[in-house]
Amino acid sequence: MQSMLARYCRTYVVRLDIRFPQGYVTMHANEECSELMRLLKEYYTYHKIITQYVAVREQKTSENHHYHVVILFDGSKIENGWGVWKKADGIWQRRVGSDVESCVHLCRRFDGSNGIMIVRPTTKAVGLDLQNQLAELNTAYSEAMTWLDYLAKTATKGHAPPKTKEWFSSHLWS
Repeated sequence: MQSMLARYCRTYVVRLDIRFPQGYVTMHANEECSELMRLLKEYYTYHKIITQYVAVREQKTSENHHYHVVILFDGSKIENGWGVWKKADGIWQRRVGSDVESCVHLCRRFDGSNGIMIVRPTTKAVGLDLQNQLAELNTAYSEAMTWLDYLAKTATKGHAPPKTKEWFSSHLWS
């Protein structure tokens, strides 16, 4: 998030859960989800929308593992998670079978919204206006981190086959 906030004055955060259809035999090396993320990133890059992502693999008692994904967008171009969900769902259905019900879920926040917009203060803000904008930035950032903490839980980690990553991300720029 720090990288996106440093680069863009507005960063929009979306969280998706990615599951496999019942009976689907996975590649077990994150191949399907990696391909989903590659194609999503490619799509948004083509439309000149910068994205960064983190995907976390989880499995506990179910036969197939699943993923929790966080995607960060240039918030001046993306302000709603529904379009992101629709694009991800279409790619996923083509990847794992077009006749399956949606296995991509757009995670809603506690207030029912489908993402979080984090906005840096404007360069013209001073005094009380700057303090208010900084407070809004800190509140949104804190809410985003709390919402995304779920990805760090350890109870469903540690079940990946050998040489399979339990998390992966896009490459960050400096």
